[in-house]
Amino acid sequence: MTQAIREKALGQLPDKEQFPLKGLGPDAPNSFRGRHQAFFSGTTGLIATQFGLDGMVTIGRLSTGIYAISFPKVKDIDIIPNLHCPTGFGYSAQVTGISGVPQIVGISGVAELRIFADKTAQTSQTGLLASGSYQPMNPVTGTYISLWFEGMPNSHLVPY
Repeated sequence: MTQAIREKALGQLPDKEQFPLKGLGPDAPNSFRGRHQAFFSGTTGLIATQFGLDGMVTIGRLSTGIYAISFPKVKDIDIIPNLHCPTGFGYSAQVTGISGVPQIVGISGVAELRIFADKTAQTSQTGLLASGSYQPMNPVTGTYISLWFEGMPNSHLVPY
């Protein structure tokens, strides 16, 4: 996503509320929220297609099981992943800041999506993992991820 698109998305908003920009209404002007989906293809982990927040969010593969997410620069953002696998294989997804930093820094406009799968077998009776060794792994064909975004250009902390 280019800087011009980001600036257009965040800087030239009409007064009338619209989705996904200004989607949170008068309590959070110029904020956005919405769902972006990506489908994975092949053993290489490439993204076959993605849609949802077109022109605002882009996902691209960095390495095995690790993907970059580009989004509009905002002060505060939450990205919630939900991974769906057609084979029932156990994957988990985590969104962090770039290069493994735990917190997503909204003003950077980038984050990392990490997909993990357990390398050891699960026990059939308890469903518990035999070992806790998770490794980044490319998901199987047909797997898709839904990412829920909520971004605010201004972060307001309200004391209790």
